[in-house]
Amino acid sequence: MGDAGVDKVDWPPELRVFKTADTSHYVLATATSARTCATCSRPLELDDRRSLTVQVTVPDPPPPLPGFRYRHFVAEVHHRSCQAPRLWVVPTTVDETSTLPFTPDSDMHYVLIAPPHPDEADLPGLVLTTPDPVVVRELDHAEGRSAWISTYLELGFELFGVGELGWVTAHAPTTTAVQGTLDGALFALTGTLDGEQVPLLQLTRRVDHPAYRRWRRAVAASGALCVVYAEYVHLDTRSGAVDLAPGGRVGDIAAAVVRVDILPGSADDVTADDVSTGPE
Repeated sequence: MGDAGVDKVDWPPELRVFKTADTSHYVLATATSARTCATCSRPLELDDRRSLTVQVTVPDPPPPLPGFRYRHFVAEVHHRSCQAPRLWVVPTTVDETSTLPFTPDSDMHYVLIAPPHPDEADLPGLVLTTPDPVVVRELDHAEGRSAWISTYLELGFELFGVGELGWVTAHAPTTTAVQGTLDGALFALTGTLDGEQVPLLQLTRRVDHPAYRRWRRAVAASGALCVVYAEYVHLDTRSGAVDLAPGGRVGDIAAAVVRVDILPGSADDVTADDVSTGPE
């Protein structure tokens, strides 16, 4: 697969039955985005041999369209000495009329990014991901596509294959199909698809936390926000660090600038002592 990290990964061969054409893509992205072993919690070093365990959830009964398949993948990366590769298949009953039978949004991870200095004109950012993507495959042997990435592209986001957050933010298009609302401790992100509003994210942070106040102030000053949705990336929600490189190498990053409505009381001034200490 051409990547030193992935060449040292053992993964269950049965995975190809479900991933078909994009198996290499999935193994590459999953392995390179992991930072710690799921078994022992120790760091995964570049030279460590790794193993991949995957749980695949499939609809039962399948959706009514012939050849149309949803798959929900939950993967863990381990030291090979800690865990052997393994694949589990879990059938689950779903609503056959649903367009998206699995809803991973409850496990959405996000990082808030304010410009490093309060007087800078750079847009603040919101980077979000889900570690367990939903994949849609319309033909049995076709390459799968991310249900979330597809949704954001329909909402006017652009697909990026570059892992530098600054570059992505600078080149992200503006979309009117997504709207942000900032109301004190609550931030909501809503999209409009086929005339219907779709909730994308709701997040709450302590209003008095310095990092959140700086982010809130930056959003209020600009009236806009660069939203980045990425898969197979590493977000440290405690420190606010973002590593888009794994997703950038395989084009699993979608971004756009969205307008944000600021409700009264959401643009509190911050003092000179307010410094960025991460998103918490």
